[in-house]
Amino acid sequence: MPASSSARQPGNFQESTQRIVLQGVSWQTYKALLAELGDHRASRLAYDGEFLEISMPSDRHETNTKLLERMIESVTEELEIPIKGFRSTTLKAYPKSPNGQHSNPD
Repeated sequence: MPASSSARQPGNFQESTQRIVLQGVSWQTYKALLAELGDHRASRLAYDGEFLEISMPSDRHETNTKLLERMIESVTEELEIPIKGFRSTTLKAYPKSPNGQHSNPD
């Protein structure tokens, strides 16, 4: 059976990050979404106390991230520098600043 035209082929990158921004999201709703989506989600959430941005990083972004990760691991291993990686980190303290400063590094 031939592959569907929408099937991903090696090297066929999703070029752009997909995102949506929602306004007026409560802290309780944000926490509920985090709990529902779990720690092993493909999407990233950024919340600043009023706006919630949900994004899906592009394939190219993920490929470049992995390449950079490998380069850093190689250099630090060669120079015998200890490192500790975290990838995405979710901060779960309520944002302190009402001026739009994100508390989540994603």
